[in-house]
Amino acid sequence: APLIIGCDVREITSETLAIIGNEEVIAVNQDPLGVQAKKVRNYGERDVWAGPLSKNRVVILLVNRKDYNSTMTAYWSDIGIPANKIAHARDLWLEIPKDFLNFR
Repeated sequence: APLIIGCDVREITSETLAIIGNEEVIAVNQDPLGVQAKKVRNYGERDVWAGPLSKNRVVILLVNRKDYNSTMTAYWSDIGIPANKIAHARDLWLEIPKDFLNFR
């Protein structure tokens, strides 16, 4: 699917440019499997989204619409991963591995 920029590119901020230029996020969006993620759990103002990627990978998106930081949990059963699997997580926005993510 094409990526569409919905802003005036003549007045784009460096923050917006960093977001739309994030190669890892674009790679998830353009994954060859082409399957859209779906909401798998709702905690009021917080959602967990998950979807399959190519090469037996899974994308998980934790959305917090609260005005403050909030702990969230993505359960293996919600995202279709067997309970005995070990996962490696990466925060694509900060571009660093996240060891504090708690997957069950």
